[in-house]
Amino acid sequence: PVAVEDGPSLYEARPADEAWWREQDLGGDIAGFLAAHLVSPQAAERPLVVFGHPGAGKSLFTRIAAARLSATEAFVTVRVALRDVPDPSASVYRQIEEILRESTNGRVEWSALAEAGQRQVRVVFIDGLDELMQATGTTESRYLRNVADFQRTEAATTGPVAAVVTCRTVVADLAAIPPGCLMVRLEEFSDAQIHDWVDRWTALRRPCLGRCSLPRPANDRPHRPRQPAVGAGRGAARFRRAAPHQLPRWADRHLRAAAAGEMKKGARGRPFRFLPLA
Repeated sequence: PVAVEDGPSLYEARPADEAWWREQDLGGDIAGFLAAHLVSPQAAERPLVVFGHPGAGKSLFTRIAAARLSATEAFVTVRVALRDVPDPSASVYRQIEEILRESTNGRVEWSALAEAGQRQVRVVFIDGLDELMQATGTTESRYLRNVADFQRTEAATTGPVAAVVTCRTVVADLAAIPPGCLMVRLEEFSDAQIHDWVDRWTALRRPCLGRCSLPRPANDRPHRPRQPAVGAGRGAARFRRAAPHQLPRWADRHLRAAAAGEMKKGARGRPFRFLPLA
């Protein structure tokens, strides 16, 4: 699910509280929400924070969003996986520089990217604030404020920059949310979505099974997985038991097909919760 908090009532927000998220309105088009946010003035003033439980699809969300936006002429995107940053204690600017340098073999620098994309909206996706906390051994309570400071500096020198930061919900109370910061949370799968996923998963795997029988995932269990990554892992485990000789070939095809499918459909279809903006 996704939820949003904005305005002077920020002190009332409880992003680590499941009950608080259930009180928020539920949305159904996160792609449309993101597109509208990125072209708003608020996007260049403070980061959008995307919360979610492990396996909710936060990293995949940043990959798909960055790829889809980069495919247009309106946006320039940079994705920073905090788990891959060489120096976790570096400033936000240095972290972006290091990722650009590593991913392009030193061919692209942030300053050059800013100059080349003056007519485009720059968007920085920062994935895994919780992993940065683990790497540094601190709460990184000022990190979101540091991102906002980075945005203000860029706006005053080279132009506006939108920022999106992902984080696990369980550590949401450790991160100091800047006033006026929007927050969303990726929703778990509903019963209808689980049933649809099982049907699609079974149909996709059937040609690989041959004469093997496929154990159907139990939909009537109260604790069945509702997180996309967890559900996929359970499906792979069941496939391994049904057709272990097919797993290596299937794994490659599955990953390629899943990536292609996600790129086509984008981030649409994932429900999210939000608070109306003041």
